[in-house]
Amino acid sequence: MGKIPGRLRSAMIGAVLGVMLLVGITSQSQTQVETNAGAPVPAQITTAKKIFIANAGTESAYFEDKLNHYVGGPNRAYDQFYSAVKAWPQIEIVSSPAEADIILELRFEDRTVPGLSGSSILTQLRLLMIDPKSSTTLWALTEHVEWAGKSKNRETNFATAMNALVNDTKNLILATPK
Repeated sequence: MGKIPGRLRSAMIGAVLGVMLLVGITSQSQTQVETNAGAPVPAQITTAKKIFIANAGTESAYFEDKLNHYVGGPNRAYDQFYSAVKAWPQIEIVSSPAEADIILELRFEDRTVPGLSGSSILTQLRLLMIDPKSSTTLWALTEHVEWAGKSKNRETNFATAMNALVNDTKNLILATPK
């Protein structure tokens, strides 16, 4: 076989690279379609009828320092979450983990964390869904509470984050008929 002229050689290399790129894009989009379908939610979550709600407490330097950023004290998040879940149909809140199909463990964090450009305030609601038989965390949800300088805005942001956490939890637990 003879030597391939420069222009033809460049055209062939371009065609080969184009085909390789097309194959890569096609296989990548197929992979994305497969992974976008979503992994299944554990059955213990979608079939739970009896729920135990655990208060994992509040991590806040501000409650201890009497510089409360939020009204309602350290049990506010737990109290509000408990009240919201109590209103769900087909769900019974039980008084002990042994009676539960699933444990919902709620924690509220409001603390200062160091950052590259100084410190910032991290405020979040964290919910773990735990299998009471194995103590395995099956699912975790976190809702960040946007910081605000004014008390009224902080309260609004807390309510927004709590509503989002309640709705996300409800959508997982009540995803399928009981």
